[in-house]
Amino acid sequence: MININCGNQLKFYEKKIRIAELGKIILRGISSEGTEQEKIEYVELIKKGLEKCKISPSLIKLGKNRAGTRTITLEDIMPKEKIK
Repeated sequence: MININCGNQLKFYEKKIRIAELGKIILRGISSEGTEQEKIEYVELIKKGLEKCKISPSLIKLGKNRAGTRTITLEDIMPKEKIK
């Protein structure tokens, strides 16, 4: 028997993988050295990518706090004026 929801499940998991990959890319960019202008451009690039993919910054997990009790998301660290 064929599962009718298979296509929806595949899209769901593809989006979860894309979000996880974005988190890794963003962490790499945040931790890299750069000028103030490069950092501003990077934030704008992230913002445009999230808008295009319709992904909320709160979905991008970047890690845990030092105590390991709270998940840190992109929304937590991104300047508030950059989030729509």
